[in-house]
Amino acid sequence: MSTSRLQDLTTADRRTKHLLDDLTGLPKAVYFYELAELGCRKLFKAGKQPVVLAFNLIGFSHFNHRYSYIEGNRLLVAFADLLKRHFSGDVCGYFTKDNFYAYTAHDHLEERLKDILKESRQINEGRNLAIRIGVYDAGSLVYEDIKKVCEYAWWPAITTARTLRPTSLTSAARTGI
Repeated sequence: MSTSRLQDLTTADRRTKHLLDDLTGLPKAVYFYELAELGCRKLFKAGKQPVVLAFNLIGFSHFNHRYSYIEGNRLLVAFADLLKRHFSGDVCGYFTKDNFYAYTAHDHLEERLKDILKESRQINEGRNLAIRIGVYDAGSLVYEDIKKVCEYAWWPAITTARTLRPTSLTSAARTGI
C-alpha cells in the first residue's frame, strides 16, 4: 500500500471518528445536522412531510449512579441500536449524555413511536428508563435552521408534562408539534 493511500485512509478514519460517536456509532451533532438538513429536503421533494424527533432517557444520571457508568453506557448502546432498527444509523444522532435525535417521514409516526416505546422496555436486559419524545413537524421544516428545529423538538422531550406513555401517545405526541 502506498504512503499516500495510507494517509488517505488515516485521514478518512480520523474524519469518521470526528463524525461518529465512539460509543453508539451514531452521527454526532454537527454531522447529524448535515444529514438531517439534506434528508428533510429529500423527504419534502418526495412529497413526504419530515419530522425531527428528540429522545430523552429520563433519569439517566441517577441510572449511572445506581447501576454504574458501564451499565449506563450499555443502556446508551442498546437504545442507539433500537433507534437504528427503527430508522437507520444515518438518520439518527447522538449528541450528549442521553440526547438522541432522528428525522423521518411523518408516515405512521404514532405507531412507530409506540413500537419504540414498547421495545425500549426490553432493552439492556430490562434495565432501562422511561423515554420522552419531542416531535417537530412544522411544514416549514426545510426553511428553518436545522439546529433550531432540533431545539424545538428537544423542549417537549425534556418537559415533564410531555412524557409519552403508550396510553397517551396521541395527545402527548401532538403537544410537541
